Amino acid sequence: MPSDGEFIDHLDRRERRPLPAPVATLIVNTPLGVAGVLPLWFSWAFLADFVFSRFGWTTADPYNTDDGAGLALAVAALTLLPYLAVAGVVNHFAIRRWGSGGAGFWLLLVAAQLLPTVLWANVSG
Repeated sequence: MPSDGEFIDHLDRRERRPLPAPVATLIVNTPLGVAGVLPLWFSWAFLADFVFSRFGWTTADPYNTDDGAGLALAVAALTLLPYLAVAGVVNHFAIRRWGSGGAGFWLLLVAAQLLPTVLWANVSG
């Protein structure tokens, strides 16, 4: 039976295994997805009201005044571009750290970032 000192010493010397790439991808990208709810919603609102409605794919919001798409585009761009920049830098370092980057990584990355937005859109109506 090892003494307390030997047991603690054994714990300190154990081999530390890195996180598997899928788990690390979820841990990194889910908070980015939460931070991306607002930029993605602004972008969707712009596309739905000004682009897709012109093609007849969606119905434009009747309460949206026709002031042009400039303000909506500016808000969408000013929120989406910094979000994409941060997500790109973080995932660049994640790929270098965990050595992933295949198709499964990108699918999991997109799902982890879009899931909070999809959940929020379904809850909010």
